[in-house]
Amino acid sequence: MPNGLNFIMFRNSLKAIYCFFLFISISAIAIAQSEETYNLLEVKEDLSVAKEVFYNFHPRPFQWYPKDSFDLMWQVAEASLKPSMTSAEVQDLLYPIFRKLGCGHSRVYQSQKETKRLKKAYKKGAVRKKLPFSIKSIDEKTYVNKYFLEDSLIRKGDQLLSINNIPIENIKNNLSRFVASDGLNETHFDKSIEKNFIGYYHRDMGYSDKYEINIIDSLGIERKISLDPYLVSKELSKQRKKDKKKKVDVSTKMKQPAKYTTLLKKGNYRFLRSKKDTSVVVLRIPAFSGKDGKKIYKKAYKIIEEDKSIKNLVIDLRGNGGGDASESWFLTRTLSTETFQTDISRRKELPKTTAEYMSANKITLFLVRTKMSFVGKKEKTEDFYKRNIFFPPHPKHRYEGELYVLIDGYSFSASSVVASYLKDNNRAVFIGEETGGGMHGTNAMHSPSVYLPNTEIRIRFGSWALDQIVKDGIPGRGVFPDYETKNNLEDFLENRDVEMEKVYELISKKS
Repeated sequence: MPNGLNFIMFRNSLKAIYCFFLFISISAIAIAQSEETYNLLEVKEDLSVAKEVFYNFHPRPFQWYPKDSFDLMWQVAEASLKPSMTSAEVQDLLYPIFRKLGCGHSRVYQSQKETKRLKKAYKKGAVRKKLPFSIKSIDEKTYVNKYFLEDSLIRKGDQLLSINNIPIENIKNNLSRFVASDGLNETHFDKSIEKNFIGYYHRDMGYSDKYEINIIDSLGIERKISLDPYLVSKELSKQRKKDKKKKVDVSTKMKQPAKYTTLLKKGNYRFLRSKKDTSVVVLRIPAFSGKDGKKIYKKAYKIIEEDKSIKNLVIDLRGNGGGDASESWFLTRTLSTETFQTDISRRKELPKTTAEYMSANKITLFLVRTKMSFVGKKEKTEDFYKRNIFFPPHPKHRYEGELYVLIDGYSFSASSVVASYLKDNNRAVFIGEETGGGMHGTNAMHSPSVYLPNTEIRIRFGSWALDQIVKDGIPGRGVFPDYETKNNLEDFLENRDVEMEKVYELISKKS
């Protein structure tokens, strides 16, 4: 193992220990929601089931850290049990253990009982008093992104220092326990917290009648502001949709001139032509949803083939958290010039307790396992069912021209699979930041949930190990860009797309 990797693992071990105590201390502030409590025997049973799932169901729990380090963490969790505990307190014991696992598809979620309670209340008209702004992280500072209220107390670009007297960095560090990442990667934590900040904040801190924030405004003046919450309910959501439709015509007139012409649109997929440089087309893929993607790829390649003035294709995987694996393999086959290999494996035996509390029924489990038994070449192993799958370039639907791929820390799972193979055979120029998903693989395919018997805390696992057979890359890290880009505050305020600007710069140098 390289020295650099040893250092990263050592640093992350210290961070995990620090976060373990930080989570427990700050979570005391958050446990204000009305939840039932569970006695010591019930909590012990739940912890026992969670431990079995961790050790005996996950395909490779000790890929990044040795077993004895996890044994110690489980012992600490068991020693921290109290005579009476809420499900939120039990979750806080599990979060640091599962985070250290280094598997982005394996996570701890809130109790199913609590989820049902909140949904039921929402359907009956309950009003949620949500945080009225989203955030943007730039150069280790946090700024206001979108502000949802009609007043102008805060603006986009105001630097956020604290919420309800808790420093913003403490809040973000605490929220990181909700995020899982592949291997030793850290970009996925930052992007996930940024993208899901409001939801994570309320999951941790609950709701408030007022949000007291400290900011530094555009003039450099530090101010303390009391904000009303952004009210959300079933009826308010319906009304806002109606109001939005009425305002469409007015807002459209106020928009800046479009930078792209839309050539194809299906679901959330977009195939766009640049107005700045008409030789450039952009395929925006926010997630791999299955059938829609394959259809739009085929149509896009046909347009490119018929219009000889199109010379450059940009695949935009920024913000793409993954999705359908078969679609990602299909896309890679249409762009790759070489056959690529994926090895998949799972445990042969499913632990009895795990099967008892698993969300996927036996029929679903049987169908998934049966389907995978017909792909690739079987490899004999003692404890695992393993197959080697080879993907040749697609014989019909193909693009072989100049290719650019945009990536960021939220490019995860299936999108990092695409990036990994294209990077490995030097098929494209990569621009952005290290992907959140691993260069060498992940654990996914089928990710059933296990509900603990008493608290009903949900634990999700990637039950299949996927290994991308690639020549290069750093173990435990994502796909690195050829050209790293970073937004500064000015870029953010001016809505500049620095990754696309880099694409245009590179194209202009070639001409």
